[in-house]
Amino acid sequence: MTTDSSVGGPLAGIRVLDLATERAELTGRVLADLGARVLKIEPPGGASARFLPPFDHDRVSGETSLYWAAVALGKESAVVDIESAEGQERLRRLVGGADILIESFDPGVMESLGLAYDRLHSINPGLIYVSVTPYGQDGPLATRPATDLTLEASGGLLGLQGDGDRPPVPVGYPQAAFHAGVQAAADAVIALNERERSGLGQHLDVSMQAAMVWTLMNATGYPPNTGGDPPTSGENRRKGRIEIAPGLVFPNIWRCKDGYVQATMTLAGLGGRTLGNLVKLIEAEGMLSPSLGDGWIAWTDALAPGSVDAETLTVARDEIARYFELRTCEELMRRAVEHKLLVSPIRTVPALLEWPQLKERDYWELVGGRLHPGVPVRLSRTPMRLSAPAPALAEHQTTLSDWPTSQPARPVAATRGRPFEGLKVADFAWVGVGPIIAKALADHGATVVHIESST
Repeated sequence: MTTDSSVGGPLAGIRVLDLATERAELTGRVLADLGARVLKIEPPGGASARFLPPFDHDRVSGETSLYWAAVALGKESAVVDIESAEGQERLRRLVGGADILIESFDPGVMESLGLAYDRLHSINPGLIYVSVTPYGQDGPLATRPATDLTLEASGGLLGLQGDGDRPPVPVGYPQAAFHAGVQAAADAVIALNERERSGLGQHLDVSMQAAMVWTLMNATGYPPNTGGDPPTSGENRRKGRIEIAPGLVFPNIWRCKDGYVQATMTLAGLGGRTLGNLVKLIEAEGMLSPSLGDGWIAWTDALAPGSVDAETLTVARDEIARYFELRTCEELMRRAVEHKLLVSPIRTVPALLEWPQLKERDYWELVGGRLHPGVPVRLSRTPMRLSAPAPALAEHQTTLSDWPTSQPARPVAATRGRPFEGLKVADFAWVGVGPIIAKALADHGATVVHIESST
């Protein structure tokens, strides 16, 4: 993908028209972080995301949406009433000079306004037109009403969550719009790469529900391979969470001296190794319970369901709880690294702000007088950056007259290929994230060779 990297950011020189509702506000934000110029086209009165909680109450500026402060970072703002004939004509002129257009209205809305993909493609054949909707542009559910919560549920996420003695529960803050927004941004970048081959844009139909399915990770493999949900999820939640003996459940969350840690322990696999190593660590540090006698260490070397009586496991659970409560999160984290324990601190936001790791990497950035999480990726040649705070309504209205109305002519290929065809990837990754990246590259035409160990 060819861009002008002298300005900064891998997408420098790319122009984006952002008409998204809160369903896809994060798409434009991610593209802005990557260096694209993102013009937020707002209706009279402002985009709906401007008025979403949580709010910051400032004595000078009044009530400010922190949601907007996050999702509109780096964007410009201009008001165009696309429901009027004049506004529709103005948008069509802007499209002539745009690389990407983002919209997330219900299916059919843009068509009713004379702004559907086919119409805008005829103006600018290189336009990448991104549509984000609950279930996609077609199908039996395409026009069904949806909320973020119902999309999380229909995408399978809620079915995996919650304790066995209650109904499924959502993640505390709505997730579907964020996952779909980032997916749409990634898809737009892939389409930009394909445009380098073909000279043409295309219509990207992004389903929020389908984006949520990606969050399930390996859970999607269980129904076809085992005929059911993963252990401790779905209907299996009702069998008790990590029941290591009849009626005995080890928690996932444990209290420590200054907060909580997450520690998964079972009688098999990596969780079993954590349980066994923890028991040995407690013994090595002289915190044995006299009631355990000489059998404390012997059973940790061959953990298996039914191999240890429930009374011994109960004492072990209580000893582990006591051990955690006497130590801080950082102390437990150091021991986890040293002794191969699946234990991690559950950090609060104030703790994250003071965390030495993030401080050392200058992660937190002050933009417009507000502290923001920094960019997640460090690119050595074309670094991402947080360029400007969320704009005031119509702050960049003059941009409408300065915006280019045409794109440079591109040669159109006789055939369209896959975006990463010809790219060769050596994949040394393992477990979750790395293999998913390699799979995505392969899905779009790259030749991926996965390098494995002898085991």
